[in-house]
Amino acid sequence: MNTLPLEGTYSRPGDDDDIAEWAVPIEWARTVPRDHGFWKPGMFANQNTATKLRSQFTIDQVSDAFDLD
Repeated sequence: MNTLPLEGTYSRPGDDDDIAEWAVPIEWARTVPRDHGFWKPGMFANQNTATKLRSQFTIDQVSDAFDLD
């Protein structure tokens, strides 16, 4: 497994918020190997780096599959 520093100095002072780049911190509740991932038709997918998940169907499927509360 690769390890990287958990803190960085990434910034672009003076950038306009409309074109700025932001680092989004995440907290993993649980991880699984790639071959234990799953997909069901109708689940929400987005090619953006980060998005707020609002699809209740997707939330329910992921919560059930990964035993999350």
